[in-house]
Amino acid sequence: MRKRNGGIQVRRTSLSRTRNLEELAAYWDTHDLGDVWDQTREVKADIRLVRRRYIVAIESDVIQNVRRLARRRRVSCGLLINRLLRERLAS
Repeated sequence: MRKRNGGIQVRRTSLSRTRNLEELAAYWDTHDLGDVWDQTREVKADIRLVRRRYIVAIESDVIQNVRRLARRRRVSCGLLINRLLRERLAS
């Protein structure tokens, strides 16, 4: 797939002969890569993983407690906050 004029130009894939992601997903739901491995070729890919961060206001006394607890647990404040939020949201 290539971007063109702000949109996406989609070319058919060589193995599945599909033109969009839905058709491609349906193809691979019923096919196994092992069956067509000899028809594949090596390609170069530029993959950029994007990690999103959010800015949230935390009161100073709360962040002091988080820092203290994070030091005791030997984890980063971010990791601790994420764990605490996940636990709270799961309950």
